[in-house]
Amino acid sequence: MASRKEIVERELGIRVPAQYAAFLEKHGIFQTFGVEVYGLDDSLLRYDGIPCVIGAMENYRRTADLPHRFLVLFHSGYEDEIIRLDTEDEKVYSISWTFGTHKMADSFDEWFQMDILDYIKEREERLKDRDEEPDEIIYLD
Repeated sequence: MASRKEIVERELGIRVPAQYAAFLEKHGIFQTFGVEVYGLDDSLLRYDGIPCVIGAMENYRRTADLPHRFLVLFHSGYEDEIIRLDTEDEKVYSISWTFGTHKMADSFDEWFQMDILDYIKEREERLKDRDEEPDEIIYLD
């Protein structure tokens, strides 16, 4: 049976960096607090939609002419901003047709910790301060 990494590589014709491959194997897809990091989940019946990284990439390749070396990780919800992983230099970039492109992190792990896990921790602390129960963190796999 092919690994998630191997499926993504085969379907998209790209090399998946080691840190993102580890994310795929550990989480598959990561969803909580309205945050959705695209990946590949064993329960997906089809690969053509979001949150599947294959569906996200095929969509952005078709509609935005996104170069093949990128993996779309996340749509920030701000304007037209998407977060993408460059499979060649392994850095994470924000791209917006309104605001341009800028580097967000030197690696997938750095971006995931800084922009996703730290955000969730901050959100949970704010809810705790208000005596509210935080949403359950859902790891799909």
